[in-house]
Amino acid sequence: MKNLITSLLVIIVFCTCQSNNNQKSQLNISQNLIDTSIAIINDSTQLIIHLPIESYWIPTEEQLLQIDSILLLATQDTSNYTRILDFKKFYKQYVCYKDSTGDLLVYVNGFCHLMEFPKQDSSGTWKMVPFDWKTNILEVLDGGPCFWHMQINLTKKKFFNFVLNGMA
Repeated sequence: MKNLITSLLVIIVFCTCQSNNNQKSQLNISQNLIDTSIAIINDSTQLIIHLPIESYWIPTEEQLLQIDSILLLATQDTSNYTRILDFKKFYKQYVCYKDSTGDLLVYVNGFCHLMEFPKQDSSGTWKMVPFDWKTNILEVLDGGPCFWHMQINLTKKKFFNFVLNGMA
C-alpha cells in the first residue's frame, strides 16, 4: 500500500510538472512573437505628412503578424528599387489608424539604428542622449536606405507609398 501511494504521488508530481512546462512553453512562444524593435505610436501630430485619420486602433498579435508578412512582401519588391535586405533588423514605428471608410491602415516608419541627439541639461551642459523612439516619431530627411516609410492597408492586405530615403 505504501508503494502504491508513493507511486501515485510520483505520477501526480510528474503530471503537474509536465502541465507547468507546457504552459511555460506556450508563454515563451507568445513572448517570442512580441518584437522589441517595434513601437506603436498613435500620435500623428508628430508626422510631417498628413494622414486621413478617423480614429486610432491597437493591433492584435495576429494583426502584427499580418503587418509583418506585408512588410516582407513590400521590402522584397524590386520593381521600384525599394528592396531592403532584412527588414527584421530595422526598428519600426507603427501609427495604426482607421480612415473614413473604416479600413485599418498602418503608417510604418523604419530605421536601421537608434540615434542620439544633443540635449542641454539643467546645468546648461550639452550631452548626447538617446532618442526616445518608442514615444516619438523619428523622421529623417535623406540618410539613404537606412531610413524608409510606407503605409499598409491591413483591410485590403496591400502596401502603398513606400519611400526609401535618398542620399543628400
